[in-house]
Amino acid sequence: MSKRSEVVWAVMFILGASCSLAAQNAMPQGTIEATASIGITNGLGSVNQFTNFPGLIGDLTNLSGGAVRFDPGSNTKWNVGVSGGYAIRPNFMVVGEVMRTRLLNPTLNFNILSVPTSVGFDASLIEATGGVQYQAPLRESKIAPFAGVQVGWADSRLAMQNSTFNVLDLNLSDNHFTVNFGGGARIYFTPSWGLRPEFKIAHIPNQTWVRTSVGLFFQFGK
Repeated sequence: MSKRSEVVWAVMFILGASCSLAAQNAMPQGTIEATASIGITNGLGSVNQFTNFPGLIGDLTNLSGGAVRFDPGSNTKWNVGVSGGYAIRPNFMVVGEVMRTRLLNPTLNFNILSVPTSVGFDASLIEATGGVQYQAPLRESKIAPFAGVQVGWADSRLAMQNSTFNVLDLNLSDNHFTVNFGGGARIYFTPSWGLRPEFKIAHIPNQTWVRTSVGLFFQFGK
């Protein structure tokens, strides 16, 4: 199934489900929310663009005495996350989020004593952010749009997959300042829970990407 077909089916599902939703009042002060989400990340480059991967390639080049070939891996990037929020004023919520994006799984190919060697890595980007979010006060609507901005830090991690190659420490971790902004909507199945599709633009130094996700949220204390 093509990406366009997947998007069409997702939109049809959301629109169809909304026909049986419960009307939602404005989000009152004191509301607490918990959300778990899953989605797709687009536009984030390969891990060598924002980690010290070039330094690692240089070390292996010196060790092997020959060229090191870099394969960035698959282009599929999934994200999963959890978030929480507290409404400090009606429809105005402070939020915190932890998001993990599965990055390209790179491979390095080189020779050690004329023996071909291949090293694979598991790569990920973990973001921990906090910020604010404003929900439009549509008191009798089943769908409540919102917009927000968050800042925090991101940790890009590379972990060597199972290998007999133990000459160097090939696990890397780099920290980055990150900011994201965007919006979405809460689609209420009941006054307390529903779906939360979301669209964000995220940034770390030298990299800007788009993250789409769909979360299942639950609110209490209303």
